[in-house]
Amino acid sequence: TPVAATGISLNKTATTINKGATETLTATVAPAEATNKNVIWTSSDEAIATVANGVVTAVAKGTATITAKTEDGNFEATCSVEVKVAATG
Repeated sequence: TPVAATGISLNKTATTINKGATETLTATVAPAEATNKNVIWTSSDEAIATVANGVVTAVAKGTATITAKTEDGNFEATCSVEVKVAATG
């Protein structure tokens, strides 16, 4: 019998990354025995941060929201990503 997803959570709700760096977000689909644990990752602004399979890449200074959505049930969890440009000199 298929077990439906009932929610999703991320290991962080906010993070700061330097431009050019990456950070991996971990999505947890509930319950643990859910049949379909596929997650769809999106970024609110790919000019600032992109995401692929939970790996966030900082592109330019600014703030973007990374969303992890369950394929089963469309439950969502978000993480606010602030991209900073490292000070030079």
